[in-house]
Amino acid sequence: MKWIKIPSHPRYSATENGQIRGPRGVMTITKTTRGAYVTIARDNSYIPTRVGRLIAEAFIGSVVDMEVHHKDRNPFNNHKDNLEILTTAEHRQLHEDDEDYHARGEGVNTAKLNAKEVLAIKIELKPYKYSKGYYPSIIDSLAMDYNVDTQIIKRIFTGNTWKHITT
Repeated sequence: MKWIKIPSHPRYSATENGQIRGPRGVMTITKTTRGAYVTIARDNSYIPTRVGRLIAEAFIGSVVDMEVHHKDRNPFNNHKDNLEILTTAEHRQLHEDDEDYHARGEGVNTAKLNAKEVLAIKIELKPYKYSKGYYPSIIDSLAMDYNVDTQIIKRIFTGNTWKHITT
């Protein structure tokens, strides 16, 4: 396993498969919903830094003012062959063109409802849509009927979720 120095952090080095080594040895990678991080010490402070950016900088090139894209869309796969450096515009365009990237409705793995249920909820909410005020009784009733939190029904009512289902 070959360790390559990270140009912007000379006290740190990286392997092509996504490991980071600092002054005290191989670093523990913290995983969050947004990706994998290590904490870099710099100028008497500690900075959480995305592992993908460090690997890309070590093996591909400068990441200053650039985006690091994970080709397989897995933010935990930080192998150098899975990373590419793009401008913000290129990265945005890449994801706008990718239908699978924008999961919605039942395609979201945490969805509690399906399209048929949401359509039924929207039909029940329709009489209240253009009235002034908030209707907790219908929201609470629908939440109980569909065994979901009231916030889900409120977000359907306000159009914050399931926008693609129309009545």
